[in-house]
Amino acid sequence: MAIQSGSLVLVTWPQLVVGGGGIAFVVVGVIFGVVTFRHIQWDREPPLAFAYLAVSVVGLIASGVCFIVAASLRLHFWELAGSITIVASYAAGMVLARLLRRRYPDKD
Repeated sequence: MAIQSGSLVLVTWPQLVVGGGGIAFVVVGVIFGVVTFRHIQWDREPPLAFAYLAVSVVGLIASGVCFIVAASLRLHFWELAGSITIVASYAAGMVLARLLRRRYPDKD
């Protein structure tokens, strides 16, 4: 009986890790979006700031959903899609942050 439960753990733990990571990405994306949208005065911010926030939030939520689908369907394609999504959103966020910093320098 112990061998069966041990093999069951070895088979299901990758799904739990991938699904848990997906849930964490979705939760962090929603919390980050809600907190940021409430605290920024959007009438004083440039449109690139909104694009930066949208890329960050959508990237987190989309990659989290990909990981949840990967865990539920047991398909590695969705893990790869989630990984590509999170890396691409991070890279796009870095590009947008650099554009924001160059176009709107601090006045301090």
